[in-house]
Amino acid sequence: MIKRKLTCILACVSAIALLAGCGKGADYDGYKKSVEKLYEDVVSADAKINNIDYTSTSSKEEFFSTLDKLKSSLEEFAEVDAPKEFDDCEYLAGEAVKYITSAEDDFHKALDNDFDEISYNNGVSNYNEMVKCVNYIGDVLQKKPVDQTDASSEEDVVLDSE
Repeated sequence: MIKRKLTCILACVSAIALLAGCGKGADYDGYKKSVEKLYEDVVSADAKINNIDYTSTSSKEEFFSTLDKLKSSLEEFAEVDAPKEFDDCEYLAGEAVKYITSAEDDFHKALDNDFDEISYNNGVSNYNEMVKCVNYIGDVLQKKPVDQTDASSEEDVVLDSE
């Protein structure tokens, strides 16, 4: 689903490891651990969402539980004090939290009662915006320029409505 984005985060972890190895101080070590945890949590959420058996009666609970854990991970990451050159990551993580919260609300509106296609599509849209924020975090960590005009060329995540 977001494997391309996860590759960016892995590269970021490597970049922070290099910075930490250059004697920059404890800020980098702690931040590296936070980035690694976020990476592990995103990979785990992606795997769980992709492996949910949507025909089972517990699929909806599993889906919302996974979204909630992903939101918690993003909230934790947003609270971490980033080294100065990665300050934009704090902002982007906050934006990702807003989008995943909106997505979760929209998915509840869409799936808790009769299926609501508009709310579902809004949830998918908000989820995709969260993914873009995570991707931009990867760009910042790799010291790539973040160009908002590139956002339209990003590959969006598509969640099946079945």
